[in-house]
Amino acid sequence: MSLLPRAIPPAYSPVSVQSIGQGLLALAGVSRIERVRELILATYGGTTVWLVDSGTAALRLALEAAVGTRPGRVALPAYGCYDLLSAAHGAGVDIVFYDVEVATLAPDMASLREALDSGARTIVLAYLFGVPIEIDGCVSLARERGAWLIEDAAQGQGGRLRGRPLGSFGDASVLSFARGKGRTGGGGGCLIGRSPEFVTGLARGSEPTAGGRGARNVARALAQWTFARPSLYGIPRALPFVTVGETVYREPREPRRMGAATANILAANWDASEMEAVTRRAHAEWFARRLAGAPGFELVRLPPGSQGGYLRFPVLADRAEPDLARLGVLPGYPRALPDLRPRESDRVAGAVAGARALAHRLQTLPTHGLLGERDLETIGRRLRGDG
Repeated sequence: MSLLPRAIPPAYSPVSVQSIGQGLLALAGVSRIERVRELILATYGGTTVWLVDSGTAALRLALEAAVGTRPGRVALPAYGCYDLLSAAHGAGVDIVFYDVEVATLAPDMASLREALDSGARTIVLAYLFGVPIEIDGCVSLARERGAWLIEDAAQGQGGRLRGRPLGSFGDASVLSFARGKGRTGGGGGCLIGRSPEFVTGLARGSEPTAGGRGARNVARALAQWTFARPSLYGIPRALPFVTVGETVYREPREPRRMGAATANILAANWDASEMEAVTRRAHAEWFARRLAGAPGFELVRLPPGSQGGYLRFPVLADRAEPDLARLGVLPGYPRALPDLRPRESDRVAGAVAGARALAHRLQTLPTHGLLGERDLETIGRRLRGDG
């Protein structure tokens, strides 16, 4: 038994002993890289898949290809994962930030149009915490303006819109297989190409360097399998050099190819990840019922005909809950992206008031399958102030 108090990870992706064993087989030359490509194409569609070492690397390659074929600025959401900014900095592109609606986490369409008016030829959409976006208006606007549409579905696993998975609509899509992204290989990411022009531009771009067999991700998967359970999660959470649950900006790194061990773990966990998404939705629905009408809380609206992936359950709160971190309740990203690493070349489409409001108000609740009924009740009761 752990001497530290029980603690709940804010997010979790299923990892099994069998998948770790599959990762170890890579060290003997067994590779399921092609199987992973088949699974991705069967799930998300597209014509070509590039498997790399992270979702950030995949987005960087996508941005390089986009600007290489249609020069201009890249329109990024003003609120989202800091890795969006890291990928853009690594690709060396000029950025214009567009605002995000507080109530839906979707693009503010007036701000997005302003971003395109300022010279953007690439739009990046990001599904925050697996919340779907009503994408038709974004697709139409991109076509009207001759802009690329890239879906950053790094957080989209399990989310669906009109029966299709998030990450199956754009000219290109980015996925992440990091430990908290719903589907994991201990790490890794991919870029899916659909537009022939985009795929040709990507083929002319820089090649990711060799990344080895991925032995480091076997160790990461083993650590996740060991310490993600609430009885032991207090151990990594107590170590000052382990940044679990923290939001940090990571300096850009050169993209590398996905290793065989990463692919093997990912393929072995594929089906379990689909089942985990069902559990996350059920827990999100429980929180939605529990917090509906609670003073000081507002729920994020989903578009009709959609299902959330809910890597975490986002709520808008009038007060912060810093004492609930042990229960996996954490703030969203604490800074709007234009305020994080500002550069003289950056532009902002409007005041991006929505993004800055989200930086102050957004709270996220855990939804994964490691939560028990008592955990759900405790979180719901503490948030409502019922004791």
